Amino acid sequence: MKKKILHISCGGLGHGGVSSVIFAITEPNKDKFDFDCVVFRKECEQEVRFLQYGRLHRIDAYSVDGKRDLIEIIKRPFTMFWGIYKLCKKEKYDVVHAHNNDEEALCLLAARLAGVPLRIAHAHNTKSPRKAGIIKKCLQKINQKMIRFVANKYVGCSREACSDYFGDVDAQVIYNAIDLETYNIENKCVHEEIQFIHVGRYTYQKNQEFIIKVFKCIHNVFPETKLWLIGFGEDENKLSIMISENDLLDCCELIPGNSVNIPDYYAKADYMIFPSRFEGFGIVLLEAQAMGVECFVSEAVQKEVDLNLLHYLSLKDEPQIWADYIIGQIKNRKGQRKQLSVIRLQEYSMQTISQKYEELYNTPIR
Repeated sequence: MKKKILHISCGGLGHGGVSSVIFAITEPNKDKFDFDCVVFRKECEQEVRFLQYGRLHRIDAYSVDGKRDLIEIIKRPFTMFWGIYKLCKKEKYDVVHAHNNDEEALCLLAARLAGVPLRIAHAHNTKSPRKAGIIKKCLQKINQKMIRFVANKYVGCSREACSDYFGDVDAQVIYNAIDLETYNIENKCVHEEIQFIHVGRYTYQKNQEFIIKVFKCIHNVFPETKLWLIGFGEDENKLSIMISENDLLDCCELIPGNSVNIPDYYAKADYMIFPSRFEGFGIVLLEAQAMGVECFVSEAVQKEVDLNLLHYLSLKDEPQIWADYIIGQIKNRKGQRKQLSVIRLQEYSMQTISQKYEELYNTPIR
C-alpha cells in the first residue's frame, strides 16, 4: 500500500515558488505515493493540475482579500488547527509536509496530536530585512520555538534558509528542482535587441522598483534595450506608475506571470536583474541560467544557486553603479563570457531532487 502524504500550502496552488516546489515533489513521485494538498485560500490557477493525480482539501481560514483584521487574527489559528486535526484524523496520513511559513508549527501540532508519524517543516526563505510588527514578531518566535517539538524532520531549500528558520536544529538541505527538458539552453532564440528579464511576484521582497531604476540608466546608454517584468502581486500599480513616470512605456512591460509561457521569454532574454532584499533560493535563477541568461543579483541570493552565470552586486550601491557594471558586461558580450556549469546543473534536475524526497518520505520513524 502506498504511503499517504499531505502537503500544506500557505499560498494555495498558484504560480508562486512554494507551488513550484510542491509540484516538483509530487508530479515525479505520483505513482509512488498518494498525495493530498490542503489550501487556505480561494481557488488558484493550478489546482486543476494537481487534481489530475491528487486530492485537494480547502480550509476556510484566510480572508478573501488576504488582509488580517483583529477578528481574523483571533479566529484563524483555531480554524486552521481544527481543520488540519480533523483532516489528519479522518485520512490517517503517514506524512504531513508543511510549507506555510509562520503557521507551520500550529499545523504540525495538529498533525502530531492526530497521530501522523512523520511531520516535516520546510524553510523556503531567509529572513526579511523589513521590521515585523509586534504581533507578527511574537508569532514568528512562537512558531520557531514550537516547531522543534512538533516536527520530526526539518528541510530547507538552502543552508541559510535552514539556519534563519530553524536556528541550530539539524536540518536537511534539499534544493529546489527544475525541469531540464523545458529549461534548456538549446532552446535559445537568436535576436537583435538586448533583452532584460525579471520573473517574480511584484512585492517588496523582489524589489522591482530598483530594477526599473537600474534599467533606466542602462536604457539611456543603450536605447534599443527592453525589459520584461513577469509576475503578479500587490505592487503592480505602483510599478506601472513608475514605468510611466520614467518614460519607459515603449521598452518596459509588465507581463502577467499566470498567462504566459515563461521559458519562451527566457529563450529570447540576454540578462536578468534580480535585486531581491531576501531570498531563500531563487529557483527562477536556475531556470534563467539553464537557458543561458546571465544574471545580476543581490548579495541576498544564495551561493548554491550559482551555476557560473551569476554576477553578485550589493544593494548598498546605487542603481547607477549596478547599471555601470551591467553596461560594461554588455560592451564585453562578444568577448570572454561566463559559461554555464552543466555538471552542477544536473544537481537540480527533477530526477535527482524527487529521489531525495522519496527517501525522505520513507525515513524510518524511531
